[in-house]
Formats: sequence, structure tokens, C-alpha cells
Amino acid sequence: MNCKQCQEHILTDYLDGQAIPRLKQEIDGHLASCSQCKEFLTQVEKMIVEPFKNAPRIMPSEEIWENIRRKISDEKRLENGEWIERFNNVFFPRPVIALALVILLMVMTLKLNALSGKDNFVRNGADLLGNDYMAYLFADDDGSGEYGTSIEQYFL
Repeated sequence: MNCKQCQEHILTDYLDGQAIPRLKQEIDGHLASCSQCKEFLTQVEKMIVEPFKNAPRIMPSEEIWENIRRKISDEKRLENGEWIERFNNVFFPRPVIALALVILLMVMTLKLNALSGKDNFVRNGADLLGNDYMAYLFADDDGSGEYGTSIEQYFL
């Protein structure tokens, strides 16, 4: 183990007592032979650990613990497949409300369609130029066999 790895493990697992036995043994072996890392450990303990050794323990109230337990149990239920139930409760709280919203949407759509009437530029979804205008362009009113105006005839 090199010094950089040793110092990383000191900051993360070693001081907390969370290092696995094999890793703790490697760190102890490195500390026995490396004065620089031993000094690093001493400084870290002095700056990070010592100020908290005599600090009073503050215990959260029972209400906070109960909230934590409830959130953990909610997460476990969601992991076990109850997420579908929660999804349905959030997005579909009452079938009557959902039905009312669908009916309201249909009525509004029909009302808007009725209000627009024949003045729509686009009537059947594909009539972009208007049937009346196209009929005018291709009408042969004078019987000459020509379509449109003289300018249109020039370009056709």
C-alpha cells in the first residue's frame, strides 16, 4: 500500500472503525513503517476527531424517529410493488373526477369545433388552400378552354 492509498483509507474507513479487518491490518502495517502517514493520522485525529470527542450527544425526538421509520417503510413498500397503488392514488384519486374531466374535455372540444364553423381555413385536416379557391382557379367560365387569369395562363 502506498502513502496516498493509506491516507485515503485513514480519512474514509479507518478513523470510523469501518475498515474491514484485512484493510485495517494493511493500514496498521503501513503506519508502523511510514512516519509521514503516522504523522498524517495524528494530525487528522487532532483536527477532526478530538473536537467531537467531548461534544454532547443530542438525541432526536421520538417524533423525528417515527418520521424516519415511516419513510423507510414507505420506501420498502414501493420497492415491493406498491408503487402502482401510490401512482394510482396520485394521478387517479377518484374515478368520478377522472370521468368528469374526460366529459368536460369532450364538451369543450365539441363547443370549440361548433364555434369555428365554416370560417376555418383548414376544414377537413387536408384542405389547406380551400375548395372554393381551387374551383375558381380551374373554372372554365368563358368556354375558351383556358384556366385562370392571363397572368396565371402565362406561367402555366
